Amino acid sequence: MKTHQTYVLDHASWSRVRVVTACRQVLDVFRPDAAIFECDIPIDDSEWPPEVQAAAQTLRVHAQTNGKRERGGYAMTGVTPATHPTWPAFATFCPFSYDATVWDHQGRDLISLADEATCFTLTLTHPQYQALTHLPDIPLVPLHTWRRTR
Repeated sequence: MKTHQTYVLDHASWSRVRVVTACRQVLDVFRPDAAIFECDIPIDDSEWPPEVQAAAQTLRVHAQTNGKRERGGYAMTGVTPATHPTWPAFATFCPFSYDATVWDHQGRDLISLADEATCFTLTLTHPQYQALTHLPDIPLVPLHTWRRTR
C-alpha cells in the first residue's frame, strides 16, 4: 500500500500575493513534520517586500557558516535543522527562492518549491493531506494526474 502521494499545488491563475500566502500557510501547517530544510538565496531583488529582504539577509548570514555564499550575493543555506532559529526567515523567504526543500523526519521530500514557487509540490501521507483541508482553497492535484493533463 502506498503511504505517500505527491501533489502539485495548482495555482496557475493565482496572484503572486496569493501564492506567497499559500506557501507560508503550508509551511506553517507542516512545521511539526519538518526535520530539515534548504534553500538558495538569489541576488538581492529591490522589488522584494522589506520583510523578504530582511529574511534573505538572515539566511545569507546563516549561509556563511552552514552553506555557501558566492560572489555577488547568491547563497545557499545548506541543509539546516527545522528547529534552527532561521526557520522563520526561511518561511518568509521560501516563495522567493529558486530552489527550496523541506524534508520530513524519515528524510523524504515533504515540500519542494522551484523558481519562486512557480512549481510547488508536496509529498504527503493521508493524515497530512487531511491537515490541509482546513486551509481555504488549496487545490492539490495528484502528480500522476497533473502530468497527464499537461
